[in-house]
Amino acid sequence: MPFIGTTPTQGFVSSFPKQSFTPNGSTTVFTLTNPVASANDLEVFVGNVRQEPTTAYTAAGTTLTMSEAPDTGLNFYVINKSFAQVTTTPPDGSVSSAKLDTNIAVSGDLTVDTNTLIADASADTVFVNRTTQTKNTDAFVVSAPAGGVGGGNNRVDMTITAEDLTGDSGTSANAFVTTKAKGAYYSGLEMSSNSGHVGGWIGNYGASASARALEARVGGTGINASDVGAMKIDVNGVITTPAQPMFSLRNTSNADEFKGPSGTYANVGSHMNTTTGVFTAPVAGNYFFFGGGQAATSGAFYWGIYKNGGMVLEFYHAGAAQYGGHSSVAGILTLAVNDTVQFKKAGSIQINTGGQNHFSGFLIG
Repeated sequence: MPFIGTTPTQGFVSSFPKQSFTPNGSTTVFTLTNPVASANDLEVFVGNVRQEPTTAYTAAGTTLTMSEAPDTGLNFYVINKSFAQVTTTPPDGSVSSAKLDTNIAVSGDLTVDTNTLIADASADTVFVNRTTQTKNTDAFVVSAPAGGVGGGNNRVDMTITAEDLTGDSGTSANAFVTTKAKGAYYSGLEMSSNSGHVGGWIGNYGASASARALEARVGGTGINASDVGAMKIDVNGVITTPAQPMFSLRNTSNADEFKGPSGTYANVGSHMNTTTGVFTAPVAGNYFFFGGGQAATSGAFYWGIYKNGGMVLEFYHAGAAQYGGHSSVAGILTLAVNDTVQFKKAGSIQINTGGQNHFSGFLIG
């Protein structure tokens, strides 16, 4: 159909709402769906015959009052001329987010920018930055673009699934979290704060099956980047803590205090001062200590382990007939940060030069 002037927008429709009633021959008052200002806003039809406003009927708000009750069985309806319903089909790409409801329900799949976000309704899966959907059992997947964010070993992948690697479901299902954290041999979960990297658990694949391990690493700037290996569990289930504070010393000279040792077998973290013979606790916890030595002369051999200058563990060998008598002491001490521990004589006899004099300790936990 031709138009004079601008052609209306495609899909534009304007209509006046119709409302039908069922007459019973006695009712004269009816409720309108849409309110009106006066009888002139309505076209009322009884038996398909239009009625005269204000004479045959009156109307105000949502109330329609007939001067006579329409007979049963007649076709009785009204057209509300004051309330035009307008519908239109908007052009593609013309609706902005400001025009949308804050609560939107989508019954089917949702795709944003091809692969940026894919909500798969049939698979109950959300994919983010995923170019190939191959894991149909994943409940949530995050995958970096090809080559990784920034490229190379910075790539980050995450998978959370409600099924385990064998496809079990129901009560046998397990949840897995997998991230590609750093390098070809490492995958794990990194923890961080607003200030940056804190640490994480990683799986170290190693160069061979026997070299694989689960590691807890802390500090540094990222996983396997100047961080410290705090704990390692190997394929045999053996747990090691390579940074655990410990020391083991040997002394071969006559001395009143166990210092300036001739042999240092271990001093992890360098918390034992091998010049002064004083161990300083780096962290609070329970520590095990052992001290043992050979008497330099005969007589009462009396030595102890001192905490912050006070003796807390001791041995006393009263009957040493000659030099060379050996005694030892061991125990567990609870230390605060910067508490000191030392092994030295409590009596008059030194340890001798025989070399069978040892002092060691380590953090239990």
